[in-house]
Amino acid sequence: MKIENQKLTVKEAFKNYYYIVPPYQRDYVWQNKNVEQLLTDIHDEFQKGDQSEYFIGSTVANRVGTDTATYEVIDGQQRLTTLFLALCAFKGFFKEQTDFSQLIQQLISSAEINEKGTIVKNPRLILQYEDSFETVQRILDGDGTVDNSAGASSRIRNAFDIIQKYLSANFSTDDAVKEFYGYFTNKVSFIQIETPSINDALKIFETINDRGIGLNPMDLLKNLIFRQLPKNEFNKVNAEWKVIRDALDKNGMKPLRFLRYFLMANYAIEDPKGTETLYEDQLYPWISENDKKCNYSTEPMRFVKTIQKNANAYVRFSRGEDNVGKNMYLENIRYLGGGSFSLHLIPLLAGKDLYQDLFDHLARQLEVLIFYYTVTRTSTKDFESKFSKWAKRIRRTANPSYNDAKAALNEVITTDFAPEIARMQADFEVQFVNLGLRSLQSYKVKYILAKLAAYVDAERIGQKGQVSLSPYLQKKIEIEHILPQTPEDDLLKTFPDKDSYNIAKNRLGNLTLLEKPINVVAGRQFFSAKAKLYANSNFYITRSLTAKDDVGLDTTISRVNQKLLSFTDWNAEAIDKRQHMLFNLAKEIWKIEPLP
Repeated sequence: MKIENQKLTVKEAFKNYYYIVPPYQRDYVWQNKNVEQLLTDIHDEFQKGDQSEYFIGSTVANRVGTDTATYEVIDGQQRLTTLFLALCAFKGFFKEQTDFSQLIQQLISSAEINEKGTIVKNPRLILQYEDSFETVQRILDGDGTVDNSAGASSRIRNAFDIIQKYLSANFSTDDAVKEFYGYFTNKVSFIQIETPSINDALKIFETINDRGIGLNPMDLLKNLIFRQLPKNEFNKVNAEWKVIRDALDKNGMKPLRFLRYFLMANYAIEDPKGTETLYEDQLYPWISENDKKCNYSTEPMRFVKTIQKNANAYVRFSRGEDNVGKNMYLENIRYLGGGSFSLHLIPLLAGKDLYQDLFDHLARQLEVLIFYYTVTRTSTKDFESKFSKWAKRIRRTANPSYNDAKAALNEVITTDFAPEIARMQADFEVQFVNLGLRSLQSYKVKYILAKLAAYVDAERIGQKGQVSLSPYLQKKIEIEHILPQTPEDDLLKTFPDKDSYNIAKNRLGNLTLLEKPINVVAGRQFFSAKAKLYANSNFYITRSLTAKDDVGLDTTISRVNQKLLSFTDWNAEAIDKRQHMLFNLAKEIWKIEPLP
């Protein structure tokens, strides 16, 4: 492989060469802050006044055919595009000064007369992805109308606008802008690394990144896959890759987190520490060293399709959806973990091909595990490792036989999940009986109260199985402090001191769900006054605080009544008793069990 490189100023680059950013390349992703930073850095160097050169990095490109003046850009297109847009902005700034603007035009495009006698302009930079070509063309034509472009095209238009505003805001005279333009084109430089073939360029791109300059593992993975392909398949694979990036980007998903979870869910990860986890800086090295597991060199398109399938599942599961729609257990995990929690996606991706009822059961068991980890305050690092290890065994459930898949899932539940719950049981009890608003975020406490209330309501009417928590988690449903948050002096005097009152009022035993209109009326009243209001609640766990329904001797109501306590007085002792009552309910609700 023959590698050539040369140092080029902006003027030399755009005067002597044409650059093409092919459609398989990453879009223009620079935000306003990136553009402003480049301009500021160049301006700061310019203001030193010593006319020293300012080096902005390197590009990797390969020659197009036998044309020694045209290059495909493999790395560095963000900077090249921004430099090109700056030249366009300079030209627009001097549009009234014909001689000056015509000289700048030579760096933006060349012109020739074709066989029909028509002047044809050849832009020095051509972007071939999405509709970016049209956006750049409008900028070249001086079309300042506002368009409805999105994505890369929108970012290109924004970058051009930022450069125009920067020139107007930082230079008071035309001569000052001319001087800056002279520095910009003659003193700003970069190294252009040139290769004779696309594969050579891709390899150099990878090497540069490996030395600390370049893109993230997701971009490198795309590069690695492209190196396995003939060039005529680039566009096809790039279209599939775009589906992956769009699915993640449109849903605000972090690509590198997805890539971590994808690998841990789908492949056996071995590491010296035995954690079976990967971190972001380990992703690309692991993939490049495990071709036998991934088969990216022999079946690159199949590997891309596998990533794509996992990305789509990752997005669905993150939103609380499975293959057919909303999934109650995935939604519950979102309620418990919050919007940013995602570790459950590792075992779920491993089990994404399970039969629907088996997948539901897996999700239900994961909800239990995450609840125990939450209450016992287990570090995410610890159970991430366990999820990764269990994913290896969950993958065995992807079996065409329903009975075999069910047996494999039950083996994971009994061999891995159940012992994990048993290990945490003692600590879980200690933590739960002291649980309250001081130990967990309010949304997690509301999830617990909702789960308890839903279970009691279902038991009361003899309904078997899980029920949706949505009715219990609406905004109009609030967490009621039975001992009020801001007590009257007479109520505060019933406790030894204010600290003991504050501890009692925040315990889980002092909390229940209550409809907002009732809660507003209940306010800061004594328990005896609130009792009549609680009787109007739709939630039986709240109504039963003061009185339980009396319906027969062996009915669903009488049986659930045996699990509940009612109170005539409300104090620290009553709160403690209710906290233990809730713990006993919790053991019935959150439990690991194989499918019958």
